[in-house]
Amino acid sequence: MQVTRRRMAEIPPDTRITVGIGWPGARLAGLRRSFAQAQEALTLAQTLFGGDKVLLFGDLGLYHLLCRLRGHDEMVDFYKQTLAPLVEYDASHSTQLVSTLEAYFEHHGNVSQTAESLYLHRNSLLYRLGHICEISGLDLDDADDRFSLQLALKLRPLLPPTQNQ
Repeated sequence: MQVTRRRMAEIPPDTRITVGIGWPGARLAGLRRSFAQAQEALTLAQTLFGGDKVLLFGDLGLYHLLCRLRGHDEMVDFYKQTLAPLVEYDASHSTQLVSTLEAYFEHHGNVSQTAESLYLHRNSLLYRLGHICEISGLDLDDADDRFSLQLALKLRPLLPPTQNQ
């Protein structure tokens, strides 16, 4: 244990450590699968959290599926149809529609809680949400449209940097 502490103390303080852990595996086939899972968890930890994270393969949840879409044109097309118009609008008008949408989903669509978290008047938030619907062409009262926007937000960090600006 002291050797580990000593080695940890030798690591410079600005060093970022990221760990991916796969399920335990028996025999060579299980070990290969565990290694592949650990690599996937490591890649996602770096992509989603920028490092300094220990991520278990079993904790990937939805991202395990979404990671399989990386590099497919359909993923980029879906993003362009849903979230990209909001990202582009934010960039060209210095607005915060995407972060407003994220907060709205974080608060399960509760307008009062979302407005409070963003330090906005409820009516200002409702205006922004209306603007989001207008620009995206999607309806936040429609379950499928809401899911599409949530999915696009989850896909965003998995896109190449040139696609998710």
